[in-house]
Amino acid sequence: MKHLLVTAFSLLCFTAAFAQVKISSPYEYGQTSIKIVIAYPTSITVADSTVLEVNYGGEAYERVTGVKGLSKELSQGYTNKDRFNNRRIFRVAVYQKSKPVVYSNETEVYYQPQFTYSDAGLPSVTNLKATVIEKEGKRYLHFTWAAVPGAAAYRLFIESGSMIWEASIGDQGYFYTTSYDYLLETTGERTYVFGVGAVEGPDDNTDVPKLVNKVTIKVPAAY
Repeated sequence: MKHLLVTAFSLLCFTAAFAQVKISSPYEYGQTSIKIVIAYPTSITVADSTVLEVNYGGEAYERVTGVKGLSKELSQGYTNKDRFNNRRIFRVAVYQKSKPVVYSNETEVYYQPQFTYSDAGLPSVTNLKATVIEKEGKRYLHFTWAAVPGAAAYRLFIESGSMIWEASIGDQGYFYTTSYDYLLETTGERTYVFGVGAVEGPDDNTDVPKLVNKVTIKVPAAY
């Protein structure tokens, strides 16, 4: 009986020592800030610091924010570079003096901020046209449009239901001519709705210009 009590006590101590920090997120579509709620095991009552980390789908985590001691919640606020949808995996690291770092479970958030698309003081793009072309064995949508007075750059967007996605993000999001070739990644038949927005410059922090002039194009399947 004594042996059983010692074994049970040892198991309890082992479990307490390795009890995991639990995190979750109440994030909902449209919110621009991601809140992470933290629950600690009874074995963790003090800490030097608590750090929120994020992984954008690669191999490494990066620090988002941190506080001294323990915190019941941490959050990743909106920044201009985060205006587009993406999948994020969060975890929390608890640092205690002279002890190994304690990591929480991972929680996944699909970030879908809702933005208001305004004119940014510039006229809307007009005379937008699109054709299917082929270059070096690859298919593209070739876009052209009329220059907008006062515009320093343009951005290409694809509309899907109530969402607007940036289609030119692979080219740093901005281009400076009145034409653009969009690579078609799929070979099947598909109908696209695109729009081009004019901005006053690549450092302009205003919202994406309103896509008044849009073009719908049906792309046939590749054979």
